[in-house]
Amino acid sequence: MPLVDPVLDNRTFDDLIAELRLRIPRYAPEYTNFNESDPGMTLIDVFAWLTEQTLFQLNQVPRKNYIKFLKLLGEETSAARPSRARVTFVAAASNKDSISVARGFRISAQLNDGNPPLIFETDRGMDVIGAPLKAVGVYDGATLTAFTSANQQPGTKFHPFGLRPTADSALYLGFTPTGGNPFPAELTFFVFLPPEATAGLPHRSDTPREKPPVNLVWEYRGPSDWTRLNVFDDETLALTHEGYVRLQQPARIVPYLIDRLDPAPLFWIRARIDGQPYLAGKAPRIDMLRPNTVDVVNLSTDRNRNLGQSLGHPEDTFSLNRRPVDPASVLIQVDGSTEQWVRKEDFFASNKNDPHFVVNATAGTIQFGDGTNGQIPPAGASIIAAQFRYGGGARGNLALAGTIKDMVGSLNGIDKVYNERPAVGGSEEQSIDDIIKNGPQILRRRNRAVTAEDFASFAKEIGGVKNAIAVPLRHPDFPDVPVPGAVTVYIVPDTTERPPKASGDLIRSVGDALNQVRLLTTEVYVSGPVFTEIRVEARLEAPAYVSFDAVAKAAQQALDSLLNPQTWQFGRPLFPTDIDRELLKVENVRAIQSRNIFVNGRLQTNTFQSIPTGSGGLVYGAGHLLIVTPEEGQ
Repeated sequence: MPLVDPVLDNRTFDDLIAELRLRIPRYAPEYTNFNESDPGMTLIDVFAWLTEQTLFQLNQVPRKNYIKFLKLLGEETSAARPSRARVTFVAAASNKDSISVARGFRISAQLNDGNPPLIFETDRGMDVIGAPLKAVGVYDGATLTAFTSANQQPGTKFHPFGLRPTADSALYLGFTPTGGNPFPAELTFFVFLPPEATAGLPHRSDTPREKPPVNLVWEYRGPSDWTRLNVFDDETLALTHEGYVRLQQPARIVPYLIDRLDPAPLFWIRARIDGQPYLAGKAPRIDMLRPNTVDVVNLSTDRNRNLGQSLGHPEDTFSLNRRPVDPASVLIQVDGSTEQWVRKEDFFASNKNDPHFVVNATAGTIQFGDGTNGQIPPAGASIIAAQFRYGGGARGNLALAGTIKDMVGSLNGIDKVYNERPAVGGSEEQSIDDIIKNGPQILRRRNRAVTAEDFASFAKEIGGVKNAIAVPLRHPDFPDVPVPGAVTVYIVPDTTERPPKASGDLIRSVGDALNQVRLLTTEVYVSGPVFTEIRVEARLEAPAYVSFDAVAKAAQQALDSLLNPQTWQFGRPLFPTDIDRELLKVENVRAIQSRNIFVNGRLQTNTFQSIPTGSGGLVYGAGHLLIVTPEEGQ
């Protein structure tokens, strides 16, 4: 049986009042006025209240001991996680040359919550194409069609090579000519797939690079013909996946007129199918293609901060004055030392001469060794934080596109910057109550995910994840066959949408986190749940004197609460009696005249048969029709 936390004194305020009153005849028999208005009763109430506060503090002793035990085992609250997004830089029409965006360039998002703006930094440097993207066209093997407006408007999906592409089908990108050279040494494009194409789809946390389904050639229009471009990286696998495409600079690009796509000569780059086309029905469909897109993270960088002087004491600790901190970003220099100080998770494997330090991300501190495990910096030496990044939290989860739009500092030649999709993955620092609640699970898993419960526990710590379950031996491509070494983690996002489908970015964020803690031989897949839509049509009876609309509204709320995918247990079947029980619990519902259940749009013919959901499945309610009539006899 599970252990129960002891309550050192379980007396309540009322118990104390009763006990004090029972003592009056013994210690003050002359006192006989027990009315609440009597000053003596008021004093009893005051002493009972003071005693109750003392008992509350006394009962915190087991809690303090629990926390001390966790600290003894080296556990600490998880630091806040930063959210991530992608932003696109748009060159000004008057610009002539390419523009360099350094790694760590800041863009802010101002929210209407009265707090300072959120700061996002670019994850890598990027050279912006100095010419705006003006025209987009698709050649499907027979016809060249303009898709400029479809590419500009998110949500207007199109096939970049046509619905039935053939050899030499191509996607054309036209850029406004400038007086200079607008193309940098490396061109960066990002291909956005439709949200529904990535929402809930399985993602392998350590996805190996697959072979593209077709041979896709990138070319630019030169003085006399099309010339091939080198492809540095293609994460999209010939535009079938969401990701980056990085190309070589066009050497001798010139303006060229394609009047079907634009009335003026443009700089043209195209992606062309060379050889066999896509298999029937496998032609890619994208939401949009954006040049000059880069990942950003909700962190801020601080540099060259003097943390103080070493006292030469063992386990010297210094504060970075910012919290939480990204441990991987911390670079420490010790004045007068030529050694490179290295961050470690702990000092267990360090000897007395190793220049090591550890970072407490939550507290925002660094600690040096004790002279036996880890070197002690010389007394009087200045400790310099050459660089560290700080920030994070659930506030960085921005649900709206176009929110990250204000550049911090100037960047000549840029007209605007914005995010096409929401920022996801941010979470708050773990609370004390949470680490106490999940203490047994944390101790079992430590820093590695081995069991199904371990994977689910790690997934729930990612910002934006409301619930999660891990199913061992489950491979998305072989759902009916146990696959040794495979684990599929199903996540439910923290959103009010029905059903709450996890976005591709959130799934990748969870997959990246699980990839850090999985065993080498484990294949981890992250996916959204398999949802079963439940629609109820029922005729209910209620007393004639009540508001039928109010009863119908209450019944609707009861079904919504029952069929909430964020609280439904994974894999639990739905029984028709579950619905009947919830409806009959509604105030003023006297009887159910009739009830039909539609499962994914189809009528459930057996009114008593359970509705299975599968090991990674959930139910959700939608479009109920509830009619309330007077009960019989009224």
